[in-house]
Amino acid sequence: VLPLSYLKNIENQPVSISILNQPLVIWKKNPEEFAILEDTCPHRRAPLSTGKVVPSKDGDDESTLMCRYHGWEFNEQGTCTHIPMMEPTETSQARTNRIQVPSYHVQQAGGLLWVYMDPFVDAPPALDPNLLPTDVMGDEDDDDDGSVLWGHTIWPVSYNSMLENSFDPSHAPFIHEGI
Repeated sequence: VLPLSYLKNIENQPVSISILNQPLVIWKKNPEEFAILEDTCPHRRAPLSTGKVVPSKDGDDESTLMCRYHGWEFNEQGTCTHIPMMEPTETSQARTNRIQVPSYHVQQAGGLLWVYMDPFVDAPPALDPNLLPTDVMGDEDDDDDGSVLWGHTIWPVSYNSMLENSFDPSHAPFIHEGI
């Protein structure tokens, strides 16, 4: 889950994020939708987040993510769509399309960008807006950023420890004494 308000100004630049210790890169594939890939180019392992967003060579309105190292381009499914130093022939395109970066499904709901963290699922379950807390929903057309405030904290513990301790309130008076 990532607040959309954090992503307002990423029109033409990739952004590095980390979810559950997995380095990811997010970018806008078109004015309405985001795309998320693993933040590693399969060619030389360069972070894709240091690259740039470029128009797709397919002629559609989608953007691709170009690696800064050798200019390889990837679409939102993580498929390599262009290698600058390779002549565009039918055979070379078939080879290029076999090069993959793990991609993740994203959905926008309630002012949040939801990332489904299993790259091997073809279609994740749809989000049920009735299950979102009402204070999250807000008015998505409202430009007032104060309607829902989001924040994040980096804790010096593992995700598993955080989750486990949220179910164990008996530790609070001891480890958090004085808070």
